[in-house]
Amino acid sequence: MDVATMRKAFPGLPAERAAELNGGLNSAMLQAGCTTVNRAAMFCAQVGEESISLTTPTELASGAEYQGRLGNTHPGDGVRFKGRGFIQITGRTNYDGLSRWAHKKGLVPSPTYFVDNPTQLATDKYVWLGPVWYWTVARNMNPLADAKDIEGATKAINGGLHGLQDRTNRWHTCLGLGNAILPTPAPPVILEDSMLLNKGQDAITPIALPNGVKQVRFFSAQPAQLSVDTRDGKPMTKLTLSNDSAHAVDVPHNISAIVAHRLDGGSNDISAAFCT
Repeated sequence: MDVATMRKAFPGLPAERAAELNGGLNSAMLQAGCTTVNRAAMFCAQVGEESISLTTPTELASGAEYQGRLGNTHPGDGVRFKGRGFIQITGRTNYDGLSRWAHKKGLVPSPTYFVDNPTQLATDKYVWLGPVWYWTVARNMNPLADAKDIEGATKAINGGLHGLQDRTNRWHTCLGLGNAILPTPAPPVILEDSMLLNKGQDAITPIALPNGVKQVRFFSAQPAQLSVDTRDGKPMTKLTLSNDSAHAVDVPHNISAIVAHRLDGGSNDISAAFCT
């Protein structure tokens, strides 16, 4: 979903803020399995109502009314664990469950992270974790979206039918956007680290991969040929390079190094760039 469509799905969201949140929204919908129009529309409608079109990542009320509920058993828990994130995760029990899930996925540094640091859940860094966890773990929302059950989805999110008319209006708007509302993967981030391959006839270059690299892109300003061994037991990938574009090789999971073999005279430069 691009920024222009995002602003239609979330009326009132300023253009600059939409641009800042666009990558997170697309990533969250992909992680939540919202890859059909029905699912994406329901996700945006529910999240949009909960967050007032992504403008309110922290509940406006004090949270005192939650004291004694939702696992809020310690003094001050109601206020401490008020609704945060774009789907308003509320209560110690939910903050704890979200923390443990996020830690298992390597997304936060400890299994009690949001219990210890509740305000972090409303920051741009973590604001989309709540919607993904709640949509897929705390509740099973996609079957309700598939069935176009706006009331059932609202009850699952809200516990009642608060804001049903607004959610319904948003839902119809989003459905009307059609395929434009579907999430798109973020482009790979090219790291500053890069290297030149060894020169020479049939030269071999071992390439140690920085942590988190998912793709290596090879570029040559002149025609060149090489093969790449990803060391996962599969046949080598042969590349014919030119100055038209970079050629990418995906890095298999748990591979820390690959090997490039030159198949030409080896006189020109070939660079390798690492992408996450």
